[in-house]
Amino acid sequence: MHFQVERHRFGLTTKNPARAILLRDLAAGAFTVLEHTPLNAVGLNKDMVFSMGGLGSWHGVGDCFAPKQPWQGILENPGMHSVTMGGKRPECSADSVIVSIRPFMGIDNGVLVAVNQQYNLKTTDTVSTAQRNSRALQILNEDWTQFLAFAEDSAVTLLTNTTAEA
Repeated sequence: MHFQVERHRFGLTTKNPARAILLRDLAAGAFTVLEHTPLNAVGLNKDMVFSMGGLGSWHGVGDCFAPKQPWQGILENPGMHSVTMGGKRPECSADSVIVSIRPFMGIDNGVLVAVNQQYNLKTTDTVSTAQRNSRALQILNEDWTQFLAFAEDSAVTLLTNTTAEA
């Protein structure tokens, strides 16, 4: 596990999916104890790496999300470096969801799908630190599992759709 604690940022990460629940519990415990620490935002993040199998399927991801045709005459051998889309999730209180797809060079024909779900806690000056922190704990306790399922389902759906078209 990796801890990043700075003046305006508190981050926890792990490469082991089995430890993700420990991160949630650690964050919830920390901000229960540090109840007077003002929180302005909460971000839930999940990065997933997939091997697309063959080179054709790997290129299919780029062809689907970043077609080469518009780049003809501008670039030689254009290829996708990253695509990022943002929006909102139905029936989710998050302010925004950002999904990024890019090649991942750590494995053969690798693709990284990163999902970020962002909550703005400081909506007005009248919202107290206690109210914001209570909302942060509610997010961690109630939205965590649904977020992880959404991130995984979204990545699989996006990549399955590209291989169906390839």
